[in-house]
Amino acid sequence: MQWIDMRPNLRGTSPPGLKDFAFGYSKDSNLAIIFGGTTPTGSKSGATYLLDLTDNTWKTLSDFGFLNPQTPEARSNMIFGVDKASSYRNAFIIACGQGPGEVLYNDIWAFDFSYKQWTKVEAVSGEIPPLMYGSIGGIDTTLATPSQTVLTNTLWSSHGTNGTHFFTDLYALVTTGNLSPNLKTLSATWYKVPVVSGSDIPTGRSFVAGTILPNKRLALYGGCDKLEGKCATSDTYTLNFGSNYTNGQVETATPLWSKKNSCLGARSGAAMVMNSNPAITYPNQAIVYGGSSSDGKAVGPAGEVGVFDADLGNWVRVLPQKDPISGYPPQRIGAQMAPIPSAIGVPGFAATDILLFGGESMDGNNLNDIWILRLNNNSTSGATASAAKLPIEFLECVPEPKNATGGTVVKPGGTTGTNTGTNSGSNSDSSDSNDFGKSTTPKSHVTFSTISFAFLPLAASVIRFGYGSNQKWAIAGLYTIFIVTSYATAFYGFAIAFQDKQKLSEHFNTSHGLIGLVLLVLLYILVPLMAIISLFASKKYESDSFANDDSINDKGGVGSKLTDFFNWRNSESNSKTAKSFEVSRPGNRLVPGGETPSQSPPLKSSDNWMEKRKSVTNHSSQGSRNNSLQFIPNSRRTSQSTAVSRSGLQTSTTSSDTSTAIIIRRIHHIFAQLVLISTVIYIGISLIKTRVVDSLTFYIFIGFMMIIYLIWIIAARYGYPKGRNSLLVLFMHKVACGKGEINETKQYDFEENYRNGRDGPAPSSNRMRIEDDEMDEEAEQAQLEQDMHNREVVVMTIPKRRLTVVNA
Repeated sequence: MQWIDMRPNLRGTSPPGLKDFAFGYSKDSNLAIIFGGTTPTGSKSGATYLLDLTDNTWKTLSDFGFLNPQTPEARSNMIFGVDKASSYRNAFIIACGQGPGEVLYNDIWAFDFSYKQWTKVEAVSGEIPPLMYGSIGGIDTTLATPSQTVLTNTLWSSHGTNGTHFFTDLYALVTTGNLSPNLKTLSATWYKVPVVSGSDIPTGRSFVAGTILPNKRLALYGGCDKLEGKCATSDTYTLNFGSNYTNGQVETATPLWSKKNSCLGARSGAAMVMNSNPAITYPNQAIVYGGSSSDGKAVGPAGEVGVFDADLGNWVRVLPQKDPISGYPPQRIGAQMAPIPSAIGVPGFAATDILLFGGESMDGNNLNDIWILRLNNNSTSGATASAAKLPIEFLECVPEPKNATGGTVVKPGGTTGTNTGTNSGSNSDSSDSNDFGKSTTPKSHVTFSTISFAFLPLAASVIRFGYGSNQKWAIAGLYTIFIVTSYATAFYGFAIAFQDKQKLSEHFNTSHGLIGLVLLVLLYILVPLMAIISLFASKKYESDSFANDDSINDKGGVGSKLTDFFNWRNSESNSKTAKSFEVSRPGNRLVPGGETPSQSPPLKSSDNWMEKRKSVTNHSSQGSRNNSLQFIPNSRRTSQSTAVSRSGLQTSTTSSDTSTAIIIRRIHHIFAQLVLISTVIYIGISLIKTRVVDSLTFYIFIGFMMIIYLIWIIAARYGYPKGRNSLLVLFMHKVACGKGEINETKQYDFEENYRNGRDGPAPSSNRMRIEDDEMDEEAEQAQLEQDMHNREVVVMTIPKRRLTVVNA
């Protein structure tokens, strides 16, 4: 291989610096054509330039008489190929592309090399591809021989983007008919060709290098798998059309994608073209030149090229011989190459050439230079390469990033093996792979994920404010609609991320993907599981409480402190010291330390009832500091202790089961809100950073969530929802003088169930009475005196200031 600078031998006015243009060559006319592209000012070009390789002269259409003023609209990033069918057509076909102002096309134009004019193909049918640009493919130019009798040609096209979404579909354009000034019957039919099941389809990407190859192949290398921002990939794929495929017979094709080895490192914007040299043993080689790394720098030295074997999947990285005067062409992106099946300007010389034109240099300037990469017929491989002193240099493969596998190459004079060499010009794209704002985010993925999340607060609001409603079936139905819609769109949006059958380890290599996966699991799996656990904990406590109504007791320690945190009381409850009234056996009640309480002096028999009552009252007064007066009971009839306060102020004892249920409920609510807010932030950043949807979507989403939270806060300020023990209502009650009243244990107060008549009369109440039909009034008084002497008495002042003595 050798680089040759053509500029010293050219005449005429060369085109301006261009990139991302269409580039082709007609052997019959010995003309190279350049159309469109992006100019140095960033505008789109609609000009056509011809390079006559017979006399090395640049020409325009006006130099040929310009028979037809109709030309394609200005555009760049087209799919193109040379269409040759016997004597019927000698044309250059372009399709799709991106125009000024981000206008997109999916039309078809044909340039007639014989008459030097453009014609729009109006008779187009079939499955027309969407508006897009940046596709790869082409027409197999090896069929363009003087003996060709094929009436149809196939322009293959794969991948592409519309600026907000990547496409990975495979299309075939079959052309037929005549193209001449007096007979224009050219027609075209699009086919959307399904690939074989199990194909390893390349992910969607832009600025990708690709070309059609002989031996029924299509090759793809590198590109940017993000919708905007600097990025680069290093993977290589080939598409085999199948042994039954013949040119123009799309129905017989069985396309199969397969992933091959890597060697050139991560690049985007490289140029790729077939090796049309007939002397090569295997007619399936591709030549790659240029491209930049994820940070916009050149990957290898100037002039370096890669040779790819599409069948074996192996690479050779070569630095050809340089031009003796100009040296090597500058490194660039967005250039194009065209294969020339002979040596330009050297008739009969055993070589083929590849033309290289334009592109953007590493310093951001568009280039208009044109070079020849000459491929000599004398092959170099195996022992020849290792023994001879060649004017070319074989380079080591660029090491893959740590999260990728190393490429396998055939080294000159060696065998196939994994390359572990290094190169000073290599650049890894791993630093950019975790960029949150530049992740691969299809528009439909963002749209469905955002819609899914928006339904969650709606579903939560239905349950939040519909609690206790008489329209329970309507509430349940509306909630079901919202939650099912949310889950369906969430997992559909998640599935879109795998539309290209990308592997899990490869897909979640960005912070955007990893955080999104974590939030999906937390929001749609873990939070619902916690809700179910909270529900079962509440139900379990309810059943246990009915079975063991007298087993409630307050346990201190860490559990008590957790309860104090999660089981806040309202301000009224906390501001008053609750008082209780209890009669119990001495064996059932111990003073601190586990000892039996000391005996108080017995009342004298001469004490009348009023004196006894005064005595009790005095004791009550003294006991207001410790909430109890204790006597040593020895009565046979005292059989159990009775707690007498479930009035809604505060229970005399706190159930450990109640504490557990409330803790679980509170943890669930706090955790759910944290995940909800985190997801709002995540989606907001995704919308504003990735820019795959209009910025209006971001403002609509943020406004929607602000309205939802504002409604919740205002409602909580006025005590809604009622009966749900909302933390937000409690918070507003404490810090913003909210009007809601909180009773943490109300939902576990089964006395309410009794009051509602569900299970008969309540087993206890705040008003206890003495029932003993067998005792007359005197006996009752005597018995009371005896009980007061023998029992432990606790006096409680209830809101009506009524003193009730209980004989249990």
